[in-house]
Amino acid sequence: MDCIKELQEKIISLENENTYLKSLLDNAHIPYDIAERAENVILQDSNQGIRILHREVTDKDANLFYSMFWGRTDVFSV
Repeated sequence: MDCIKELQEKIISLENENTYLKSLLDNAHIPYDIAERAENVILQDSNQGIRILHREVTDKDANLFYSMFWGRTDVFSV
């Protein structure tokens, strides 16, 4: 009998948590319903490669990129 009471309390606790989390999502205007999310999905372009801007990488570009990681021990292994 104790087990059933514990499970019922757990269900009530989880339902309260669920209600609280849904209220946070509502306040942030974030959809959580499957139907709502489906409405907000933007169909992806089948040819996304067309969006790539083809340009030559210069030494200046490479130096700028590598300067962002210079001396960073947390990005690459030592």
